[in-house]
Amino acid sequence: DRGALDDWRAVLAQLERDPNDQRRVALLDGYRTSWPDSPFALEAEAMSLLSAARVRPAAQAVGEVERWLTAHPSGPRALDLHASAAYLWRESLGDCGRAAPHDAAVAAGATGARQATAEALLGLCALSSGSESGRARLRTVDTDLLEPALRRAVEEALAP
Repeated sequence: DRGALDDWRAVLAQLERDPNDQRRVALLDGYRTSWPDSPFALEAEAMSLLSAARVRPAAQAVGEVERWLTAHPSGPRALDLHASAAYLWRESLGDCGRAAPHDAAVAAGATGARQATAEALLGLCALSSGSESGRARLRTVDTDLLEPALRRAVEEALAP
């Protein structure tokens, strides 16, 4: 439908101009309400969840993201949502083990720095829980692709 496409373009243009996550959620959810059968509705929902994850309580946000991923494992922005869920579990909720499946999905589906970051986080998480498999995983990480703080953490974990 031409109206759905035109409205989607308008939503994307507005998203470019407005970094406020609360307004982004409202805008994307409004699009989905107006155009539930649009080919862009699923992506709008995924994008809404990504913004919501930054403003809602972590437990609520991660539950919403995981429900979406269960229903749409190959959906648009699935890797972004896995990365978001991993971050929420690890950094906001302090549960490295619950972050691991999401980091593994990113490691399996991404390339470059994103893949290296996920691999490093998996390795560090495994080591923190006492599993020596983490050290082997860390040895495979291209540390040149990591942000400096994460690179240092990996290097320190691998130091004799």
